Amino acid sequence: MWNEAIEGSRWGQHAGKPEFWDERVDWFEDLVQQSDRAGMIMSRIKIEPSYRVLDIGAGPGTTTIPLAKIVKGVTVVEPSNGMLARLKENAAKENLANITYIPKKWEDVE
Repeated sequence: MWNEAIEGSRWGQHAGKPEFWDERVDWFEDLVQQSDRAGMIMSRIKIEPSYRVLDIGAGPGTTTIPLAKIVKGVTVVEPSNGMLARLKENAAKENLANITYIPKKWEDVE
């Protein structure tokens, strides 16, 4: 499923290159906000307050932030330092303390 998603994504060629995303945090955050990606995703999933969620490739927190407002906890796997820094800023603005950050590629997490 992961390989199919990457191949079908116009950003797929950059999926394994965190430095590519470090330089594009503002651009990407603006893009996902304009597209209401979080709203589309949240409307398609069933979430319960007791859930713990794993968000792989969380970027600036597009889905992490709305999820963290509902669930018990969110674990984020994000290899881009720039994206992770923005995600932490966004979480702090919302006073969210139930997010655990793993600064790695998901393939490298044990």
